[in-house]
Amino acid sequence: MDLPSYKEESARTFAYRQEPLDAKTTEMLHCAIGAATEAGELLDAFKKHIFYGKPLDVVIVGEELADMMWYISNMARICDLDMEKLLQNNID
Repeated sequence: MDLPSYKEESARTFAYRQEPLDAKTTEMLHCAIGAATEAGELLDAFKKHIFYGKPLDVVIVGEELADMMWYISNMARICDLDMEKLLQNNID
């Protein structure tokens, strides 16, 4: 398949959104994107350690974990979820 044909076919199956997102959905998306971004930064610390032979930067690891927690906490707040119940359910 040539690139112009692929671009046309992929556009045919792309899910377009007609209306804008509401405020709550936008806030949840912000949290989801933020948590994924921080997870990527955490992985980068391990990549540098494992593949480039650098010492694992545990300060960065801690910062990225805290950043992910910030997004997780806000997502729980926006969704009106009880974090303590979520944590207990996870252990149970």
